[in-house]
Amino acid sequence: MGFRLSEDSVLGQPTHPASRHLLAYGDGEPVGRTDPDGRFWYKIRSGDTRESIAYRYLDSTTRWPSVYNPNRNRMRSSTDLAPGACIWIRAYDNDRGYVYPNECKPADGNTRLTGCAYGYSFGTCPDPRTAKAAARLGIDWWNLSRSQLITLTRNQTGRFRDLNAVSTLWYWQNTQQIDAYGWTISLTGRYYDVASMRVITGAVLPQCVGGGPCAITLGHYTFSDVGNDYHHPVLWHEYIHTLQWEAGGFLGFVLTYGADAVVNQLTNQEALGPTNAKEAIAYLWQGWAASYGPWAGERVLTPEKPPWCFFKPLSGGTPGC
Repeated sequence: MGFRLSEDSVLGQPTHPASRHLLAYGDGEPVGRTDPDGRFWYKIRSGDTRESIAYRYLDSTTRWPSVYNPNRNRMRSSTDLAPGACIWIRAYDNDRGYVYPNECKPADGNTRLTGCAYGYSFGTCPDPRTAKAAARLGIDWWNLSRSQLITLTRNQTGRFRDLNAVSTLWYWQNTQQIDAYGWTISLTGRYYDVASMRVITGAVLPQCVGGGPCAITLGHYTFSDVGNDYHHPVLWHEYIHTLQWEAGGFLGFVLTYGADAVVNQLTNQEALGPTNAKEAIAYLWQGWAASYGPWAGERVLTPEKPPWCFFKPLSGGTPGC
């Protein structure tokens, strides 16, 4: 049996067990089959749609985000399928047992995939924190769409997209509690009243000095050292925690967060990392921002918007929307 020197970048299909052996080359037939990199470049044909490509190579029309997400630096939208353009496909052929050969190369020579946050290469893409968060929530990162992320956020935070009486009540209660708490422990620093989209100037959290990015959210305040960049992935992450505070209040947030931290600690997982139930959805948004938001720069042609564009803040503006 032939073996790779590194793991295959495509997991394979559950219906074809041999394809899921990440170190086997061409299903163990390296002479009769070829699989140079576990993926291939596809030349778009006239009449192609995102659904037809997903059905042909990924077995389901609903997997069209897996066509769009890796190619966001080559496609302006999920329906931007210009005949002759070259896109990357994460495909596996169940019948023949090997990946299709490359049909083209990107005209500009850019073979980088989008969806690889923080500069990680494909072999570790998405970045480990995003991957752990996706696994904790039981989703496929490559096949995640904006609408799915919004629905997932609603379910995971308990916060409605529009403000309601409960979230407004918790907001004001948190205002009183956190204001008192913040001044008691002398939190001198730059912080963001993220629920109202206001930046309040100052220095940084003591524990953030000398390293970063660093942030902590207490109620509607996010203390951070990332400056005034509303598109920084850390602030997208922290806004999700504000939604959780608004939906569950002080006790609802702290008790569930702490309970999961204890369970993770007992099972040798990260107590406060992306495997924590409260952190997973926040880390997913952080990866979304780093991979597809304005912070990703030229790696995306049409950047995604921050979470406050979909889950409204209590007052103030909505920058970046």
